[in-house]
Amino acid sequence: MLSPPTESEQSAGDATSTADTEELPSADNATNPEELLNTTTAGLINITNLVFGPTQTGDGSEADPDGIPERFIRMQKGNRQQARDAYVATVQWRLENDVDTILSRAHPRYDICKKIFPHYFAGRDPAGYPIVVQRPGQLDFQLAHEQNMSMDDLLFHYVFVLEYCWNILEPGPSGVMTSVVDMTGVSLRKCFAGEMREFIQKSIGVISENYPQRSHRTLVINAPGWFGKLFKIIKPLLRESTREKIAIFNAGAEQDKALAKALGDALPAELVVGTDVTPKGADEDGFEAGPKSIYEHDIRQLALAVLNSKGEQMATC
Repeated sequence: MLSPPTESEQSAGDATSTADTEELPSADNATNPEELLNTTTAGLINITNLVFGPTQTGDGSEADPDGIPERFIRMQKGNRQQARDAYVATVQWRLENDVDTILSRAHPRYDICKKIFPHYFAGRDPAGYPIVVQRPGQLDFQLAHEQNMSMDDLLFHYVFVLEYCWNILEPGPSGVMTSVVDMTGVSLRKCFAGEMREFIQKSIGVISENYPQRSHRTLVINAPGWFGKLFKIIKPLLRESTREKIAIFNAGAEQDKALAKALGDALPAELVVGTDVTPKGADEDGFEAGPKSIYEHDIRQLALAVLNSKGEQMATC
């Protein structure tokens, strides 16, 4: 289970959990200007109406006899019963964890979660898809323990980011992302250690079971020598459509060129290990591809705006 909301958050969640909001909030349904957040990457957002359900306008659920989004049917290769079972499980998961209202709930430990697990929206690739970079080798469970952060707290944040991506940053029903998984610092021992293994298993389960058909491609970079052998064992267990979207690279010039081609101007400087590829620098406002992107600025601004509306502040460590 994800971390439960505070008493005040629960009251707000109870009042809005049955709302069916499928489009981006706009100024039309705001009650006063203070309730609006104007972001560069997502436009004008009404922070009092951040409730999103499991379906979206145009996702095929309107015309489907069982109300199943088309993504779930594609995931199950047209098998309706399996698609229905998968969608019902997602709806139940959202109800149990109050996912529909997660963006409207206070997230005071947003910054701490980012320190524990470095990840970010780097920008958009040449096709216009959001780029998400994850660095599992930098997972800091010692810091998590010091801050009394549980696995559920980290998963709460992970779902917060996913819901932001698919409802605000990339709200269309056909939206997909380009993922970069930086394996720097991931050892075989660490990969199979209790906490890292648990987090990886649970986070992968969350996205594969509840956000199907959302991947454009996945680039695994700085892969250690043992990873290729492990992937050969895992590969047959993956869906064919998933296998085809994964590319694995070792650090070097070939990896740099592949990243430059796949990410374009949104290539983070911290991911380039060679000298033949030069990432684009910061813009006039100081934003640049990577952890300091405008996309990262905007999602944090949303978290801050919701905290402010509830009279709370961002926690620090």
